[in-house]
Amino acid sequence: MKKLIENFPIKTAVLFAFVAILLGACSSGGRYSEEGLDTVIKSYRETPDLTIILYDQNYESGQYQHQYQVLIPLADSTLDSKVTPFYPVSDKFFNANIDNLGMELANKKDGALTKTVAPAGYSQYVGNPKYGRWSENSGGSFWEFYGKFAFMNSMFHMVSSPARYGYYNDYRRNYAPSGRTYRGPNNYYGSQSYMKSSTGRNSSWSNKPSTFRNDVRSRVQRSSTASKSRISRTSSRTSSSSSSRSRGGGSGK
Repeated sequence: MKKLIENFPIKTAVLFAFVAILLGACSSGGRYSEEGLDTVIKSYRETPDLTIILYDQNYESGQYQHQYQVLIPLADSTLDSKVTPFYPVSDKFFNANIDNLGMELANKKDGALTKTVAPAGYSQYVGNPKYGRWSENSGGSFWEFYGKFAFMNSMFHMVSSPARYGYYNDYRRNYAPSGRTYRGPNNYYGSQSYMKSSTGRNSSWSNKPSTFRNDVRSRVQRSSTASKSRISRTSSRTSSSSSSRSRGGGSGK
């Protein structure tokens, strides 16, 4: 047993320690080891195709919360929409998505999951000739869901912010490949735009006073920054300690 311990790779020990730090950080400062989004994804693990949109957010009783809209294609190619309860999320995750209301946070196609923030409908429906076409008018080119898919305009909150070809093309070329978040010029997509839609105007977040929203924004930024600093300091201490042990070497044979 002693020989086994002596020969245990230092790098493996460091890796285990680092993983333990990350898990501890997720369960201590934020009190949750799993984000609400991950919980929802798990509940649909058997569903091969879906889109998950950040439907609403809130801060209540010291807890950051998310509510999601899950869109699932049916046999006739229309979509079934389910709105989840509110789920607790960490300060870091809430802060990262505070401006992403009404946007996709995850999608799954043929069983392959992608967790990338995108304008609603962009991952599978906008630009897909199965559902619509680009329509030209004096103001440019806009995506038009036709026939039985016309309801998707409201489902993807495009009544007040229709999908523009220039924005869609910009997203596909310059943002999607790297996974960067795209909200378009002047926050055309995201929380500011979403709260102007019929759904967004009736959300818990939009119904709160602006002073409340601003206070939560400041609070979660401070909290998220503090959490990152704690993880960084703990990681540095562990790395330094492991390095010292490595330099000291093990016992002789």
